[in-house]
Amino acid sequence: MNLDIDSFPTKEELELTGTHIRRIRERIGLSQEEFARKIGVARNTIASWELEKQKPSSMALKVLYEFFYAIKKHSKELRTLEYF
Repeated sequence: MNLDIDSFPTKEELELTGTHIRRIRERIGLSQEEFARKIGVARNTIASWELEKQKPSSMALKVLYEFFYAIKKHSKELRTLEYF
């Protein structure tokens, strides 16, 4: 499913799954290591989230949302997200 960037769900509407996190991370071109550094967690934490062995804490979710929304707002390459 293509999701037009202007209709990107609000924080309340979006539940991030490991698949969502992985697809968005890959779409913006970051390795797990690079992504982990940018949001302040360990690489194995990213791997655990993406494999759904662990869910992000509420604080981590806040950081993820802020990071993804900043990327969405400022990136011309992400005019459409294919993440479902």
